[in-house]
Amino acid sequence: MTPIQTIIALISSFIKFLWANLVIIHKGTAIAKFKSTLILAIVASAPVGLLETLTHWLSENGAYIFFVLVAITIDHILGSAVHLWLKKDFSFKKNITGVFTKLALVFSVGVLFEGFQFIYAQDNFITDYLSIITRLMVFLYPAGSAFMNCALLTNGKFPPVAFMQKITKFNQNLDLTEFKKKDDENGI
Repeated sequence: MTPIQTIIALISSFIKFLWANLVIIHKGTAIAKFKSTLILAIVASAPVGLLETLTHWLSENGAYIFFVLVAITIDHILGSAVHLWLKKDFSFKKNITGVFTKLALVFSVGVLFEGFQFIYAQDNFITDYLSIITRLMVFLYPAGSAFMNCALLTNGKFPPVAFMQKITKFNQNLDLTEFKKKDDENGI
């Protein structure tokens, strides 16, 4: 089943679910009517609260989303150039599949990581650390790939090897100090 067929099937099932509950409200027993009314009330009100939460989150995190999408776009452009001119194995189908896969993964993992902030929602070191680390991981997935494509296109001249090593080390240990200057640790 294609993704579009799956979406159509889900929408169709949802409409059937709503219709069945509306029929029960008009033809069912008192208990069934109460139950269906409650179900429809919850279904009708849940999207409003979810929409408000989503709108609030989007307004506060617009810059983060923008830069992740820019990183995906730049990675896509540079990756296309690498496969077209360097590797000479460019395939339109693989190209489109790759960009949609990256978008889906960044979205899915980003949503899961944002959930960490709601598990322990108080402002504290753990919440702040997880927020920074997980957002950095979500951003560095496409950005790191874009940096690697850039390095391939410039024969390793840009970005510098030392910067690429910092990203690699961060990906291995999630240590934010990989991006700190070594002199800062000595107070210099």
